[in-house]
Amino acid sequence: HAQVYVVPLGAGRMRGDVARLMPPLAMSLPHALKAARAGRRAGLWTTISGAPLCLLGPHHALALASAPRHHPSACAECGRRGSCPGVDASYLERFGDGELSAARAPTGPTDESTEDWRHAFAGVGPQLWL
Repeated sequence: HAQVYVVPLGAGRMRGDVARLMPPLAMSLPHALKAARAGRRAGLWTTISGAPLCLLGPHHALALASAPRHHPSACAECGRRGSCPGVDASYLERFGDGELSAARAPTGPTDESTEDWRHAFAGVGPQLWL
C-alpha cells in the first residue's frame, strides 16, 4: 500500500488556471507532509513528487525523483539543485520564487523523529496575496 502526493504541473488547460486552482506551496506542502507522516505511521510507503527539496526541509527523503522543472535564480547557490525538480514555470509566473531558498535545502539525513515539520517552510509572505 502506498500514498503519493503530487505537486501538479500547470500545463495544458490548467496553465491558465494555476492562480485559481493551486495554492502557494508554502500553504499546501505542510498539509501533504502531515498526511504523509500519518501514512508512514500507518505503515504505508509514502512519497511526494514534484516538490522542491528546500520546501521539504528535514523530510527530503519523502521526495520521489521527478522530471526537472525550472530552477529560478533563488536556486543558483543550492547544492541540491541537481537532484531537485524545481518548480513549474506557470507557478513561478504566479507566485515568484520567494518561497525557495538554497539556505533551507537539506544537507543531512532525514530525521524521521522530527515532530515539528513546519521548520521547512518560509511562511506565507505578503507577495503571495497579490
